Amino acid sequence: MNDIIKKVESINENQLHMKIVAMRVKAVIRAKREGNKSLMDNAYKGAVEVCTNKLKLSMNDTIKTINHMIWINN
Repeated sequence: MNDIIKKVESINENQLHMKIVAMRVKAVIRAKREGNKSLMDNAYKGAVEVCTNKLKLSMNDTIKTINHMIWINN
């Protein structure tokens, strides 16, 4: 039973982190439209940090994921 609870908590935590990444990607897109390079860089760095540190993705997978999210939303 405890294993099931831990798995559910892990899934919920990963979903939360993906929502954070999605919000940061939206900030990147908005900053790009406005021409705000500083905000765009900070939002991108934040998304990379969440992917690598919280979701434990490799840097290659992180960049692919974020760039794909940007491409889909453009």
